[in-house]
Amino acid sequence: MFEKLAKNGAAAVTAALFVLLYGNILIYKGSVKYAVLAAAYAVGMIVFYLLLDRFSHQLTPMRTRVITLLIWAVIIFGGGFVVYGFREYMIIDMKEVYDSAWHLIRNSGQLGERSWYFIRCKNNFGFLLLSYIVHHTGFRKFGIRQNTEASVNFVTYVNFAFVLLAMWLTVQIIRKINNSPQVHILALVIVGSYLPFYIWSPLFYTDTTTMFFPPLMLYLYYALSKAKDNSTRVLISIAAGLICMAGYALKGSVPILLIAFLIMIFIKIDKNSRKNIMACCLAAVLAFGISYKAYDRYYYNSGIIDFSTRQQNELPLELWFLFASHQPAEWYMEEYNYMLSLPDIETRKAEAVRMIKENYSSYSPKERMDFIRDKNMLIWGEETFTGLDYLYNAYTGSWTHNFIIPGYPFYAPFRYLCNFVHLGTLLLFVVSVFTEFFKKKTDVYSMAKITLVGVLIFLSFWERNARYVLTFTPLILVCCVETIVFISRKIFCKPVDKQ
Repeated sequence: MFEKLAKNGAAAVTAALFVLLYGNILIYKGSVKYAVLAAAYAVGMIVFYLLLDRFSHQLTPMRTRVITLLIWAVIIFGGGFVVYGFREYMIIDMKEVYDSAWHLIRNSGQLGERSWYFIRCKNNFGFLLLSYIVHHTGFRKFGIRQNTEASVNFVTYVNFAFVLLAMWLTVQIIRKINNSPQVHILALVIVGSYLPFYIWSPLFYTDTTTMFFPPLMLYLYYALSKAKDNSTRVLISIAAGLICMAGYALKGSVPILLIAFLIMIFIKIDKNSRKNIMACCLAAVLAFGISYKAYDRYYYNSGIIDFSTRQQNELPLELWFLFASHQPAEWYMEEYNYMLSLPDIETRKAEAVRMIKENYSSYSPKERMDFIRDKNMLIWGEETFTGLDYLYNAYTGSWTHNFIIPGYPFYAPFRYLCNFVHLGTLLLFVVSVFTEFFKKKTDVYSMAKITLVGVLIFLSFWERNARYVLTFTPLILVCCVETIVFISRKIFCKPVDKQ
């Protein structure tokens, strides 16, 4: 009874939030043609699945294997060709981390004068370590040097490998849930045709390198929901805590997955045993907390960063919430410089909190809600998650410029294609929220939706940047598959597969 009430209550809130968000996105786009594009994508995918289902009796294991291998070949080789055309030199924060990684290689693992950036932006220290490993491997194994074509190619395809890993894990969890060849093929088509994956593949940064964490956490929850004894559940919960901490070292929003995981534990497992629920929750939280403490100590004591300028450079986390508390809710250089002008971290933190309170108190309740609505509309409605904004610094002149630079021949059609895919997948996701009302129990899809609600809430109060959603896009695609399978089975009155 409790699980059903919790499920339906959460579904009602989620539906209200995302229906309003999606409606405002379409209004912001300003033309009915975008609604038509979204509906065309959704209907097209449903029809495609119905055709697959119609001929499912012909999908023998061998034929399914051949079809899926062919699709993967198109994704890997076709996608790789497109990504090669998009490759570019690193810019902004990506370049700072890139240059710092090469500085570590040349200077025995010490940042020295480059330490200031990672004192100000501690959140990128984990990515620095990953970048160092990647570039050091390229240097030692292949003789790659900084700022060369070989370096650009190497890092582009390393990043593409991270994207492929996220795509593969997304397809695997969908296969695990549904266990049918037609759903497997559908998942591959939806995931393989999702354009932001390819647009962002040349951009080696925290957004792409953390995309595999959401489907991996869904996989862990699936394993936990199938576990027969509590000791196995506790071990899975420990793994979830450790994995989320690894993700947090790269991207500060990844722990939202752990919160959703804990909520699902509370709703789902052993409803009559508080002891089992507490054991799993405690295991996950302790695993995260202990590993966080170890990582934090390494940050301060590893000797990589020179903290002699810490007082001048350390910035409070509250600064990014301050950016988000007023228009345009983006990185604001004036506030950034003002914080650095203050004498120490305690003063900066107190001043940031004071300014946040002042900014929000200046709005009426309606103005505050309108501000948050408009902010999320711009974040979730950006069809490339601002990916094209980063691709203007291409390594060489390329045929891809015709698609990504305003005024070039295929720029406008390409943006329409991006809207076709993005708005279509968002529409299918919004519809998937309503499937919760038809379920007897929560499932893996429910965790995906709870996570996305968490992302929506977090981004309502964080610096506005559409790329922050990119990490969680595999969850949107998982829910798209749920919608298509659910609708098709309702049309033909087929029973839904049990997980």
